[in-house]
Amino acid sequence: MQVDEVPFSELQLHGKATVARLQSTRGQSLLIRRRDGDNLVLTTAERADRDREVSSVAMRVLATVLSRDKNAQDSISGAITDVFPWATFLPPEDLRTFVDELAATLRAADALDNPNPLAQLIAAWRNTAEAHADPAVAAQLSADTGDDHGAVPAPAA
Repeated sequence: MQVDEVPFSELQLHGKATVARLQSTRGQSLLIRRRDGDNLVLTTAERADRDREVSSVAMRVLATVLSRDKNAQDSISGAITDVFPWATFLPPEDLRTFVDELAATLRAADALDNPNPLAQLIAAWRNTAEAHADPAVAAQLSADTGDDHGAVPAPAA
């Protein structure tokens, strides 16, 4: 889907014309480019509500499928490695843990209407897979150092 783009100054100086341009895109969205910050997306509230509903349904269906049939673990693992090719590098027990955590986090993120925990989970497992993909890194991370460095201090406020 191609999204029309406008500079932020156009929104500021020609607000009505910019909104009219949004309406000419059949209520999709406009990308508002900013030089001094993150870009913005201008859309209608109706479109945002529809997008949120579709996302919520998809998250709930996926969470249910992932957690419902533990006997179908092979096909679920296959689907996960199709969607996340890097998951191929996870050991089988880690892949099962990723699937379980993905299902739980999908439900929780949907309940909070906040996708950030899901994005964090995926990034963490991708990093784990990356470590497993490099035998030298995997060996170094799994080696017993024999040292106990004590409790980890709490981060500074």
